[in-house]
Amino acid sequence: MDDDIRWRLLYSRKLELEAVDSVRFLRNAGIEPLLIKGLAAARNYPANAPRFYDDVDLAVSAADHENAFQLLRSEAAGKIGVDLHLECRHLDTKPWRLCLLTARR
Repeated sequence: MDDDIRWRLLYSRKLELEAVDSVRFLRNAGIEPLLIKGLAAARNYPANAPRFYDDVDLAVSAADHENAFQLLRSEAAGKIGVDLHLECRHLDTKPWRLCLLTARR
């Protein structure tokens, strides 16, 4: 395994841990996030052909978006880095509630 792939795998693991911290942080504030794009897609790839990603993408409801945005930029969030999305409107045609229900299956 070359150094670039090794580094990308380590960085992916770091982002996995950040995703867990981010979801917990938002849930503790009463906001239910949905993991989308990079890490969510990477779970469907075989170990011998990993999908690499560069950030943690979370979607939240329109009602929670501003609060989540402020929380993730607060001192309490620390160095959590999230690409925050307003629902799934640019990724899917389903309403937010159906996106959440589908994701939980």
